[in-house]
Amino acid sequence: MKKLHQTFWDNGNIKEKGFLRDGEKFGDWEYFNEDGSIAVRTVYLLKNDVISELGRKEYKILDGITYVYHGNMRNGIKDGQWSLEIIDPSFKMLKDEWWFYGNVWRSEIIDGSEEDYELYEKNLFRDTHKIAFKEQENQNNNFGILIIIITLTLLYLFSLN
Repeated sequence: MKKLHQTFWDNGNIKEKGFLRDGEKFGDWEYFNEDGSIAVRTVYLLKNDVISELGRKEYKILDGITYVYHGNMRNGIKDGQWSLEIIDPSFKMLKDEWWFYGNVWRSEIIDGSEEDYELYEKNLFRDTHKIAFKEQENQNNNFGILIIIITLTLLYLFSLN
């Protein structure tokens, strides 16, 4: 028996949705970012009495450009061809990869896409590390506030003498 399953972010936006069959993910599933934008689309089907993920599309918006990275899955790991493409503001293929049981055995940047791929890697690095940068910034701010408090406390204590 198939049953619709949905979970939500704290802000009320949908986090994931898809169908469960006998308590297992089945069919088309979508996963969303906290802002409501699509993050991943995937398909789970029954194969040899085991429900497994057959394909996956991962969406990422970096610096106003929408990328999709998609390919085949086998037993929950990447297998076969995977492609990275820009889909918005215009379509452009950037890179193809060939996976064998979770390991890349061939990777190729599409001719004429080198600059776009470098921009993708730069923006991905920035996006991946912005949480760490934000935490470092917060630590620096907290340290600055601590120094101010200590300085004011010392000034107050010396003014009592």
